[in-house]
Amino acid sequence: EQYENYDKEGFGKIGDRYVIACTTTFGHVGDLIDFELDDGTVIKTVMGDAKNQNDAGCNLYGHLNGENVIEFIVNGDTWYGKKANPGTSSNHPEWGGKRVVKAYNYGSILG
Repeated sequence: EQYENYDKEGFGKIGDRYVIACTTTFGHVGDLIDFELDDGTVIKTVMGDAKNQNDAGCNLYGHLNGENVIEFIVNGDTWYGKKANPGTSSNHPEWGGKRVVKAYNYGSILG
């Protein structure tokens, strides 16, 4: 029943949740995780991949020494070289300049 698809902007989604990569600090592949930003915005996600914490500049919280907590899974055919990152003026500007302050893990959809 669960499968990944893409919305009209090319973001991977399962139901109303964005498919993301994050570190295992926040959960494991298949986990439903809500990330709260410092302005109270909640981004509903499902973890589709785990970030490699052995990458240069990655720590327990994410890449860029923890600044990139959430990395969205996107359709490569419609994204790479064609779209700006989320949080910029042309792509979900409501997320720009905000920090993740809380994460709520509701468990796995994988059973």
